[in-house]
Amino acid sequence: MNNGTSVSNSSECIGCPCHEIQQAWENYHAWYQTIICCIGVIANVLILATLLAARISHSCHVYVLALTLADLVYCLCRLAIYHYSRLPQGVMELWLCRALFTAYNVGRGFGNWLMVLLAADRLRVVASPLRTHAKGRRTQFAVACTGALCVTVLAVNLPRFFYTVQFRDVYYQGKWYMPYCYLLLTDLSLALRGAELALTIHVPVVANAVINIVLCYCIWDMRKRRRRLSQVPSSVRRSRQATSSTDDAERQLTQMLLATSIMHSVFSLPIACLEAVNLKQAFVRTNDYFLYLCINYGLSLFYSWQVFINLPIYLLYNTAFKQQFLRLLLPCCFRGGNDGGLHSRKNVPTVASSVSETNM
Repeated sequence: MNNGTSVSNSSECIGCPCHEIQQAWENYHAWYQTIICCIGVIANVLILATLLAARISHSCHVYVLALTLADLVYCLCRLAIYHYSRLPQGVMELWLCRALFTAYNVGRGFGNWLMVLLAADRLRVVASPLRTHAKGRRTQFAVACTGALCVTVLAVNLPRFFYTVQFRDVYYQGKWYMPYCYLLLTDLSLALRGAELALTIHVPVVANAVINIVLCYCIWDMRKRRRRLSQVPSSVRRSRQATSSTDDAERQLTQMLLATSIMHSVFSLPIACLEAVNLKQAFVRTNDYFLYLCINYGLSLFYSWQVFINLPIYLLYNTAFKQQFLRLLLPCCFRGGNDGGLHSRKNVPTVASSVSETNM
């Protein structure tokens, strides 16, 4: 490698007409992903600081905090990979390549399953609104589920660390290409790769999409029942509104997390299909390579947006999060003024604070 020759067993297209297109795509893709990941790091750090400024008193607070950490790990690993691709000779130790790509896949798989937990939690609240105030140990249960999920995803991705080789560190026409770790092309490694993709990408993405469809139907049915309730006499309406007060308390949080979950499905479903195609190596032929490059890099650019899309969604749908976010950025504007019902850890909890914490 150090003498300027190609040692890659995956660069069959070097010297073909598509190679210049691939080289241009990879250079543009590296700069684009670097900018997106920098924005993602800033956005997730701001989300993390905002969440840590409030008390963790809700199960969804735990899930959102863990999702933010997963996205942050994802962005940092990608930045490290692109940084090593710009070194003078693309030097990257094998153990470091394995560690970065393992952490990258753990962050992505952990985030996918966290979206399933968030959607399932919101579905339970919408489907059984009378049980929301009897939460008891819901926060402890969320912490236990998050920890168990992290250990499981890490165990699923461990074969990538022990059975991978650094096969893409290619020097061609005066430029070094990005290093990449992949499983050895054996029957066992392909089976492990298929199981890893299924457990960390395909199953959670499809499950999240199905839960979102069911959740949207439940919300539509709940709104239809509310329209019927508005047509009954006022005396009957008061008694029925008392039973549905929990729905009103959780509505803002449900809207925020449903929007986040839907956007995650929109970004993840195409890339999940692409991963299935890559596993079967359906397009990697000289005749179809241009189509493969367009689909692969196009969907990768689209998928990368989800690392920072959560911040505008949280600010748009959650007033308490927005006020706490502004307190962190503009503390002088909130000194001695109204904090919008979102209290810090030092304040005594009140009825207003409990409602705002539920919205978080």
